Amino acid sequence: MKSSEDQEVLLTTREACEILNCHPNTLRKWDKRGTITAMRFGKRGDRRYQKTDILSLLNKTSTISTSRFSRIKKFLKENADEIQKSATLEHKLHLGKENYRSEYINKYQDYHIKIVIRLANYLDKPIDEGTEMFHILAEHLAKQSVKDELTIEEAVDGIIFLKQAIWKKLHSENLLKSMTTESFYEFSYITGTYVDVVASKIAFTYHNHYNLQIERELAERKKLEQQKDEFIGIASHELKTPVTSVKAYTQVLQSRFAKAGDEKSATMLMKMDTQLDKLSVLIGDLLDVTKIEAGNLKLHEEWFDFNEVVGEIIEQTQLITEKHTIVKKLAQSKTIYGDRDRIGQVLINLISNAIKYSPRSDKIIVTTKATKNTVIACVQDFGIGIPKDKQEKVFERFYRAEDKSIETYPGMGLGLYISSEIIKRQGGKIWVESEQGKGSIFCFSLPIKEK
Repeated sequence: MKSSEDQEVLLTTREACEILNCHPNTLRKWDKRGTITAMRFGKRGDRRYQKTDILSLLNKTSTISTSRFSRIKKFLKENADEIQKSATLEHKLHLGKENYRSEYINKYQDYHIKIVIRLANYLDKPIDEGTEMFHILAEHLAKQSVKDELTIEEAVDGIIFLKQAIWKKLHSENLLKSMTTESFYEFSYITGTYVDVVASKIAFTYHNHYNLQIERELAERKKLEQQKDEFIGIASHELKTPVTSVKAYTQVLQSRFAKAGDEKSATMLMKMDTQLDKLSVLIGDLLDVTKIEAGNLKLHEEWFDFNEVVGEIIEQTQLITEKHTIVKKLAQSKTIYGDRDRIGQVLINLISNAIKYSPRSDKIIVTTKATKNTVIACVQDFGIGIPKDKQEKVFERFYRAEDKSIETYPGMGLGLYISSEIIKRQGGKIWVESEQGKGSIFCFSLPIKEK
């Protein structure tokens, strides 16, 4: 007969589960079936159970005792090797002959056997204790998998197939049929929790490992890029002074040979001077690139007549090309605020490219337009053109077309990149319109600022 003192003792869900060694969901099922009666308290409806009911249930139901999984525990320990082999075979079939790496996956059979045995040992223990122990095993397995360079599919799928093998083996031996519904649910929950702890830990470890690896690779690449830029900057700076000196001596010698009537030598020196000009431009481009990358490209802004600069550049470039005629189509002039020399540099790059990439044409057209807020300059050629899928890339640093269908010309792919950066830094835009085989139109716009 129950005493009034025992009837008054109420247990929380956690306390009741500790006595019965079961999951809270199992208690709720028993409550619904009327096996036990839960009382509700508070706004959230927290469940409370009479201690006498819980103890009575513990004494009556042998399947809820601490030995309720004794047959399964014994079976798992005795057949851990066989379960592991079955899981490995299924894993091998899943991966396929080409992707199966026995030297790696077979190495983990000891870990998988440990998982089966540990599952057996912790079936009757509190779920928190078992989860903690499986975390320790999972940590070792995850680190070893990463060290041995298994793919995440190989590592995680190995655990999933092990879980399937456990259930198949227990089912084939009819060990699951003999269990009550409550015990079956409990076993399912424990098995799923423990095995999922291992799979989740492996996935988490791989995620962290490859994220760190990517970060290291990006940092290393950034460092190499920085070292390369520093080298280019130093090399370009060191080359600039001797090239300037050689150019000066070349011009002096050319003048002397011309005065002495030695036209052949003077012509050779003139060609040498032309090549030195090209070398000076290249050195200047490399120095500009290092300044841009370091954020040190300085602009000397002033008010100037836009069409005046365009006209001067056209006259200069016309002197160095005999084949092409540069046609001017200039709109009404506007005064803008910007770096006069750098904008001139952009125009030189665009016109020089137009000449280079239209060897079978004899005409280049330079136009200007003006709106209320912007001025626009365009350079049109009738050369080889640019495929649509390559047009966005032409403004990238060191970009060179590698398509065999495109005729290529010497150069380092710096001019358009530098031009793009100069225009962007002055609040403008640069773009290209082109059709392969028919030519290209390169344009840039600059804002008109109020004085």
